[in-house]
Amino acid sequence: MKKNKHFTERGLTKAIAEIKRRDNRGYNTIIKSMIAQIRLFRKKASPAAKLLVGVSGGIDSAVVAFLAKKAVGSDRVILVYLPAEKNDEGMQYFPILKKFLNVKDISLISVEEVAKGIEKIIQSYTKRKLDPITKGNIASRVRINIMYAIAKEKNALVLGTSNRTEFVQGYATKYGTPMSCDLGILDELYKTDVLEIASKIGVPIEILRRAPTTGFYVGQTHEKELGATLLEQDAAAYLLFEKKMSNNAICLKYGVSKKYLFDFIKKYENSSHKRMLQSAHIILGHIKK
Repeated sequence: MKKNKHFTERGLTKAIAEIKRRDNRGYNTIIKSMIAQIRLFRKKASPAAKLLVGVSGGIDSAVVAFLAKKAVGSDRVILVYLPAEKNDEGMQYFPILKKFLNVKDISLISVEEVAKGIEKIIQSYTKRKLDPITKGNIASRVRINIMYAIAKEKNALVLGTSNRTEFVQGYATKYGTPMSCDLGILDELYKTDVLEIASKIGVPIEILRRAPTTGFYVGQTHEKELGATLLEQDAAAYLLFEKKMSNNAICLKYGVSKKYLFDFIKKYENSSHKRMLQSAHIILGHIKK
């Protein structure tokens, strides 16, 4: 999905420009702050611990993995890619990610057998075929189980990869990826910010251009599922929950559909139970408590 459906081009451009300049320190300084906070968290939590990141071949996990490497060194980072399907779209990006990060302890571990086994148990109970989202949530929770088991065995802390745009919409599996973690890295950053940081640190173009997906089913993307472009989601999240503007003010100033704002707020309200589980996360000073 590329064409804006809910904002005027001018209004969207204005909102995204505001997101990019809301922190006058610039993205290079933000990157340094994030690396410093990862180091400090590790020092307080467990000075000898490694850092574990579940990677997917997507931009968010690539950025988090890079920051982890910069924070503690490549020999103290563990990266795991946990596909639940043989045709997982992230497979083609794994070699690219592996070359970019150059971390020795990086593994591809299929969770398909475990996830399918749980699906069979649930289907035997419900007596019907499972919804793709239900199946995806099962795989997501299996991933977290495996990541924390590895973390226990290898003395590691798990880093989260969920960004703020996903967080306010509840676009994550409860007790699963990408929100279950010891330290959230991107919690105060919109996708716009993540893209800017990814460009600064040299994330490969193939990953930069990849449509974000949870990998729950073939062809699934965030934009299709949430019915808006990534930039429109960023803009709505920023204007509603960071600038705390009223619907009418946003509509007048940024040319956005009232229905889209209504639907966005509904997603926010319906997912409040997920945000109650937020782990410790990097603080950049953007979000006023």
